[in-house]
Amino acid sequence: MQDLRSASLPDVIQQQQSNLKPNKNGLGGELRLFKCLTCGKDFKQKSTLLQHERIHTDSRPYGCPECGKRFRQQSHLTQHLRIHANEKPYACVYCERTFRQRAILNQHLRIHSGEKPYECPECGKHFRQKAILNQHVRTHQGERPSSKAATLAAP
Repeated sequence: MQDLRSASLPDVIQQQQSNLKPNKNGLGGELRLFKCLTCGKDFKQKSTLLQHERIHTDSRPYGCPECGKRFRQQSHLTQHLRIHANEKPYACVYCERTFRQRAILNQHLRIHSGEKPYECPECGKHFRQKAILNQHVRTHQGERPSSKAATLAAP
């Protein structure tokens, strides 16, 4: 097997096409999977595999025309362009605060709902954000929380 970093694009495509493997999809049919030759991860769609492979090659084909920053995915560039346009299309229905990303709005809504979906397996304490839970779990292991976690945890 050839490593993707040293393979030409036609070689990679040829290897991917010959690297399909059958898998049962639960309905009795076969599901074709595309395997990453670098890490072995399987994907249902070839396009998803090609997108994933950019992680290994550090390919960033999408460039910002404003600042030149480059991205692996078109959607990440689109999201980034909102910074330059000061576009925040997602608004909180409770306090009208606006956000560039729907996921950040959803995270913010937990402040109003009181939802804390992430539970520490060690002590049972709940958190609104997974990153804060991860920092908390490290305290059980004797590690001090990072300053970034302290900033995220602040009200």
